[in-house]
Order: sequence, then structure tokens, then C-alpha cells
Amino acid sequence: DFSVTNHDFGPCFVKRGGPTSTGEPMSPAHGRSDSPFERLDLVVTNRDASDCWLATSFHRTPYLDVQLQPSMLESGKSLVVPIIFTPRDYVEYRERLEFLVNDSTRSYVTIRGRGCELQLELTSVAMQNVNFGVTVGNQPVSRTVKVVNRSQRAAEFVLQDPEGKLTERCVTWTPTLPITLRPREQVAVDLRFSPSFHIAAFKLPLIADTGFGQEVHLLNVSGECHTAEVKLSEHSVLFGDVVFQSTGVRRIKLHNFGDLGVKYRFEVPPRAAQLFSVEPSEGFAAAHDDVELLVKFHPVRSGAGDQVGKEA
Repeated sequence: DFSVTNHDFGPCFVKRGGPTSTGEPMSPAHGRSDSPFERLDLVVTNRDASDCWLATSFHRTPYLDVQLQPSMLESGKSLVVPIIFTPRDYVEYRERLEFLVNDSTRSYVTIRGRGCELQLELTSVAMQNVNFGVTVGNQPVSRTVKVVNRSQRAAEFVLQDPEGKLTERCVTWTPTLPITLRPREQVAVDLRFSPSFHIAAFKLPLIADTGFGQEVHLLNVSGECHTAEVKLSEHSVLFGDVVFQSTGVRRIKLHNFGDLGVKYRFEVPPRAAQLFSVEPSEGFAAAHDDVELLVKFHPVRSGAGDQVGKEA
């Protein structure tokens, strides 16, 4: 007794650019398959009072595999026969499978199915390039696009960042979990660019990974972040011995490595204000420019610098 005598797999995805040879396919039961497939578990039950011998005359093809080794089926027992459908082209398939019981009785199961194209895309061509433009640090920018499934069957996928390059550039998106879209169903994808440091101009892809080796390049993400990055040329300034009521001077530079000009102001703690000063104490550092500063030590009495340290 067979659980079904007719089965239609319906539309099944064909891997774009996949193998088209007539050789035997890599079946999921014999190793990892990187092609989309459908599976039917055909249940064969022996309702006779005696054991029977079960086999099939079908030989595996590039698109269909009946995973049955000739077996003895005990009375009252059942056997699960996996049937794997892996379409190789966008065509209709039909196969009449012959099963032999005790090498004399023949039973038939008809299998149908068709190959279809994965059509996962954005609802608008204009969404294929998401440009965050130029932003400054700690000012997030958001964009939203919509993905639609125009395939003949449901599509499951997850959005991925090849090599993690978008993540390195502070680009995130939701949803992050696997998504399943029925035919003609849409989902909104929110993208966010939230840098806190300088990021050079970039343009990188965001893909949809279907899990069976088919990757869909959905869109490109581009952006740039300008920030101010200010550093002093010296971490410390050593004056050594300076005669009191005179002034020791050291020159240092304030470097602005960033893309934005910044205002600056030095505040000397009150305890050291009579001994140390910086000129100019405030001003503006243009982008990619240096400002020369004079750090001055002017002790008012002998040993005065020892009270606050000779390094500023």
C-alpha cells in the first residue's frame, strides 16, 4: 500500500547558473546539496500476511532521485522512501515511477513538478542605490527600502553583508532574522548609518542569501562620515630648570586630522595658572591643518614649579 499514487511538487526554484550536465546530481541523502530541492516521503506499508520484496526499476536522473535500495518489507511494517525533486531548468517535469513487489506485482506513482526562477528584488529600481550622503559623527542617518518576492513560490532568505564590510562602517539593518515572503508579498528593510568616527567614502553591496547557494545582490549602500580628530604633537612638555621671574617656552602643534574644522580652548587648572599658560589659549583649527602653540612656564619664585610638576 502506497501513501500516494500521484504527487505534484509544484514550482521549485532552479539555481541560477547551476549545473546543467546530464550526470547524476548530488542528492541530499548522499552529501550536502547546494541546489534547491523538494522532498516527498513516500510511505510503503505491507498489509499482507507475509513478508514481501520491494524494489524499483527507476534509475536516478539529474532532477529526480528515488532513494530505495531493494529491501525485504516485513508483514505489517512500513518503509519510508524519500523522493528528491531537483529541477534543472524552467520546464514542466513528469515521471511515472515503477515499483516492483516480489518481482511480479507492479505499482506506479506519478510525480510532477516544474522549475521556476527566484525573483527576489526591490519594489523600485531607484532603491538599488542607498546613499546616506555625508554625515558627521554621532548623527545617525536612516533609509528604508522594500523587497518583494515576484517568484511563483515562497522565498526564504536572510540579508547579509559580504565579509562584514558594512558592519565595519557602522551600517546596520532590520530585519536581521531569516525572512519568508509568499508570492507578491513585500517586506520593509530599514538601514541605519550611525558612525562615531571618520569613515572614508564607500560603496558596498547588501545581498539576500537564500540558503541553497543562490545569492541575490539587492542593493548598494554608500556613505561617508566627516569628523574632527584633534591631537597634540607632544604628550608631555619638559621645561627643565627655568630661572624664576623669567619664561621658558616650548613649541608644540595641534593637529586636526579630521574633515571638519574645530574651535579649541585650553583651560589651565587654577593651581597652575600662575605658572603655566598656552598661547593662543583659544582659536580655530581648520580641517587637515596644524596650529602652532606656545606652552610657557613662568615661575614666580624658586622651586615654584616643583609644586605642580615640571611637566605640563
